Amino acid sequence: MELKAFTILLRFLTLRIHNNFCINLKNVNLRNSRIESIEHITMNPTDTEYQEYYADYIDNDFDKDDYDHVGDINDFQIEKFVFPTIGKEELNLSIGPMALSVAEVGDFTREYGTYIGDLKAHSHGIRGHVYIVDKNHLYIRKFSYDGGGSLDAYFWVGSDKQPSPKGQVVPYPPHDGFDRKTNRHLAIKQTKGENILLPLPQGRFQGTPMDISEIRWLSIWCTRFTVNFAEIFMPNDPKVPRVLFLERFPKVYQTNLHELRSDAVQILDEKTFYIPNFYLFVGGEKGFRFQASPRSTPDKFTVDIPNENNRYDDLVDYNGRDIIIALPFKTTVYDILFFAIVDTINDRVMGKVKIPSPMELESHPVPPSRGQNQQWWPEQTPPTGTPRNYRPAHTPTGSNWDKPPTPTPIKLYELPNCREFLGRKVRVFWKSDSEQVYFRIQAKTREDEYAALGVVPPGGVRTNGIEADFVKLFINNTKDGIANFIAVDSFLSDERQCSLRDGLCPDEDHRPRSNNVIMVDSNRQADVSSVDFIKKRGALDELDADISLRSDTMVLVAIGSLNMPLRRVTGFEMENSFDMENGTIDFNSKDAQKCFEAVRPDPGPNFKWRVPFKIRSRVHNFEVRLGPPGGTKGYKAVTGQDPPFIELCWWINNKLLPELTVYRGETYYFKVQGGDSDRLGSVNYHPFYITSDRMGGYGRKLESERDTERIWAGVKNAYAMNYDAQPTAKGSLCYYKSREGEDKWRESETFKEYFESLEVVCERGSKDNYGLLNWTVAEETDDIVYYQSYTHEGLGWKIRVLSPGESSSISSMHLELTSIYLMIVIMTSFL
Repeated sequence: MELKAFTILLRFLTLRIHNNFCINLKNVNLRNSRIESIEHITMNPTDTEYQEYYADYIDNDFDKDDYDHVGDINDFQIEKFVFPTIGKEELNLSIGPMALSVAEVGDFTREYGTYIGDLKAHSHGIRGHVYIVDKNHLYIRKFSYDGGGSLDAYFWVGSDKQPSPKGQVVPYPPHDGFDRKTNRHLAIKQTKGENILLPLPQGRFQGTPMDISEIRWLSIWCTRFTVNFAEIFMPNDPKVPRVLFLERFPKVYQTNLHELRSDAVQILDEKTFYIPNFYLFVGGEKGFRFQASPRSTPDKFTVDIPNENNRYDDLVDYNGRDIIIALPFKTTVYDILFFAIVDTINDRVMGKVKIPSPMELESHPVPPSRGQNQQWWPEQTPPTGTPRNYRPAHTPTGSNWDKPPTPTPIKLYELPNCREFLGRKVRVFWKSDSEQVYFRIQAKTREDEYAALGVVPPGGVRTNGIEADFVKLFINNTKDGIANFIAVDSFLSDERQCSLRDGLCPDEDHRPRSNNVIMVDSNRQADVSSVDFIKKRGALDELDADISLRSDTMVLVAIGSLNMPLRRVTGFEMENSFDMENGTIDFNSKDAQKCFEAVRPDPGPNFKWRVPFKIRSRVHNFEVRLGPPGGTKGYKAVTGQDPPFIELCWWINNKLLPELTVYRGETYYFKVQGGDSDRLGSVNYHPFYITSDRMGGYGRKLESERDTERIWAGVKNAYAMNYDAQPTAKGSLCYYKSREGEDKWRESETFKEYFESLEVVCERGSKDNYGLLNWTVAEETDDIVYYQSYTHEGLGWKIRVLSPGESSSISSMHLELTSIYLMIVIMTSFL
């Protein structure tokens, strides 16, 4: 009875104190109490502390005075006021927007990972909620630290029972946490309410990060005085988010040689897929994309996914590469049911992989996406001090050092254009004018690897056996922790045995004083090498290639092992390895190209020019030559596909890619001007022929591919046993081109306006020289055939074949409507 009365009296006194006083726990003397920390619990937080710590839970119209920040004191048990430490349990006494987290210690959250508690601070205002993102990453949410005054502190991990000097520094920022002059770790700066991703440092094995299971605590540690400012201990057997292995893409072999296969697809985090040993063969066709089906519509693949370079380009051939694919924008694996490769033109799914249900993903669990699988790139910021002096471009043979040194150009920090290659391992920045291109190459390479950027001569024309003009970049030596890079003017040539596997051939080994690369700057941060250099647009010698002033330029980007003899590993000889990707860059475009986000390319106006892209069936004479494809208003509007790589297509009777109509048994006459030999390069040699194949390019096909194609005209000996096929419709080279350099299809609102911006250009003295093709349409000719180029794919379009007396669909409809109209007129005349 007495105990009950005492309890009631104590509660009454407590309520009186609560209602009449404003208690601030920061002013409470804890010296003789058992409470060790009040870092995260306060009845009267300041406005700054309140906004910093609870911003995620506060609505804009929330007034903190409307809430009891701790809760009803009547609901507290007396013993709740005394704790050896204040942990997550006490924090959950808060109500409403004051709750720090809806997760209990050990709970998994999709947004941050597995919550393991809050940092226990001893000084310097340290606060933060700590999560396990995956086996190699920790995440501190709303981390605060006053900077330590004159004391430097570092993130510190170890396996002792308590934080100790035996720990190891966790570099922060992760990729740039070093002083490049001293190669020492950077101390933690003053921080207030920031979110921090911490990759664990290197483990016991070279190149392998430490595992969560190898550490017992995370500390903020002062190395100078071996003082622990704050710590958190890893729980026993935590629920660590980890990679989820799915099915592999099934082996697919189609009759048209489309091929697909891979090893088991992996979910690295909620937004990222890893596809190892990925094979895809599309044979140059367009429209193949990565796509996903939302769970709400599992039968429809409506989520477009950018490729490994974060671009919405059509997929090309893959030959066993390992690639990483990221879902776009806010889409996560919780939102989709299937991940697939889709032929969007023919609406066909080549192969798909099923995604587990959201409940299965959480129970696994899958790591959140906190940036741990994104490639990091260093920022280029102007220096605050005096810039260092750079030596002129390196010359391996030393022959140029007898020249007077030329001043190094000023480094450009803001470059408007950027493209990524090799699964985002290489970034190419540039700024161009009519004389030169300023490049910055950023590459994720080891010190025993090179990076290279190559330019293919316009039209693919080989001069002196040179297939591509390269700039090869690599580390010559490292002194005092600073890498010394060189840029070597090199070339690729099978004839001269200069391959990417062998590390290319320096120009100076074949022609003295021919290193035509102007080195500007270089540095290496973490595992990313950055080199700035200048390349002239015009070839300075026979080993260089022009960078086109009129059209796109084909580029080759590679990473390879530095040239060395065959390496012997455990008794086996291993060749040098390399990885290469090609693409096209328009160095003439005034529109900036970015690679920071996967933004869909602007398709331009969603219409085609209102022109008669069909030539009437009574026309029997055709004049055929090459011309520009007209972008999305021309070629793509007609075919539904992107223009050919060489940016050319057939024009017939001054019409861009018209559909022809012919009749069986009748003869048609074609006068062709597409080039009569490859002496001007393969891009300028296009014999004309008529085929059953939609893409054409018979001269480039394998024998097995030719067997599936039926040729109706333009090729002699197409079915001879010795495959001695010879194109016959070869004429001089004439083509339409823009009168003023850059093609005007974007600005031209009508086809007439566009056509007037073009002119016909021919080889000298060959304007009236034609190749002739007389085609009598056989009775067995297919209803749809195609006019195409013998040497390249996709330059032509369809021919509709009708029988005598048969009308086209449009003509038939016109006659039918006319008949109905006459019947109505006749009937109304009798009324």
